[in-house]
Amino acid sequence: MRVYYADAGLIGNSGHHADQCWAIVDELGARGIPVSVLGFAQLEPTVRGSLQAQSFFRWYRYAQSDGDPERGWFNAFERGARTTREDLATLGEIGADDVVFLASASATQLMGAALWLADLAPAGAPQIVMHFGMDPGVDAQPAPGGGVRLLPRDPRIEATAALCRRVAPELRKLGGRRLRVGYACANGAAAYRLLLDHPVEVVPLWESAITGCRNRVGKRPIVIGVLGHQRNPDKGYHLVPEIVAALLRSDADLRIVAHNGGPTDMPQAQEAMRELAARDLRITLVEHAVDRAGWIALLDSVDLVLCPYSPRRYQLLPSGIHSQAIANAIPSVVPVGTALAQLSDEFGGPGTTFMRNDAPSVLDALRRVLDRYDHYAAIAAAAAAEWPSRFGPGKLVDSILGTAGARTS
Repeated sequence: MRVYYADAGLIGNSGHHADQCWAIVDELGARGIPVSVLGFAQLEPTVRGSLQAQSFFRWYRYAQSDGDPERGWFNAFERGARTTREDLATLGEIGADDVVFLASASATQLMGAALWLADLAPAGAPQIVMHFGMDPGVDAQPAPGGGVRLLPRDPRIEATAALCRRVAPELRKLGGRRLRVGYACANGAAAYRLLLDHPVEVVPLWESAITGCRNRVGKRPIVIGVLGHQRNPDKGYHLVPEIVAALLRSDADLRIVAHNGGPTDMPQAQEAMRELAARDLRITLVEHAVDRAGWIALLDSVDLVLCPYSPRRYQLLPSGIHSQAIANAIPSVVPVGTALAQLSDEFGGPGTTFMRNDAPSVLDALRRVLDRYDHYAAIAAAAAAEWPSRFGPGKLVDSILGTAGARTS
């Protein structure tokens, strides 16, 4: 058996793609299972070398439009699926004992894989395991009489739901043959199942303890971290300058670490952070993507992870940074009514939530955690001890290989 770790979004160190690949490849290697890593065609040389990865997929995971204002989303999907099908067909000597794991994928990669699988003789087809990397593109609203109503978003802005419905007939043609679909959020997996008319497994989160998981009770000064690739307003980075300025006016015993793996994506917010950092030495800016060692050091340096994300956008979308905060014993602040808040609740509440997508609401939640920081730090330490019993690379690899019972939504 060989596992093909296939990620059309694997290009560099920014974001979660390289970290997830490292974690899964290391776990497969520890089990003595051969693995081939297939990344995007423009894979950065440092990542290609460190992961021994191939520049493979010609269609990028995040290429979502060809520029047409009305049909760009659909044109890109059709072309991307066709290109993915052609790329997978070049794998050559692949058989029924092999597994192709499409990591952090989208409906485009799922369509390409389904078309490719239909081209193969059933007896020689590999097992394909595809995990969605983003939410299903719907808004969950209370329905009259109870329950939840799922409202697809405008496909010109967010096309996932519409594209899943396009993929559904191809999945039905396969009759369930050797293709498993998964997602790491139970409510989101249920939505995907409805859109695809196909089983969708609830799969374990891959994040794990990568620091020493130190108990932060009594830690002063408290270092607040805003971490990751601040690529769009949904992640709330535009709120951070106002939040940071207010925090530092009110409490001198704080430090701020603001990491942005893509500082050119939100230039106004980044420039505001530079101006604040120039005036206050308690702010540390990290304005570049970091490699694996750099990420471990960055995560270990903070005592409170702030996720000022959009409550609407993250209803059915987990956050890798938030998951790593729990796994590494770090309290957090997250939006209410989201997959993040639900995960925090499952681990005893190692932090708190904010109600609205604005700076005053986030500030209020931050101050509640800071006022009782040692209480939340103790819960975070207990949560980190519990994490490996449910999540981590080993649990995810068990699910991929079918050696553990993945739940079906």
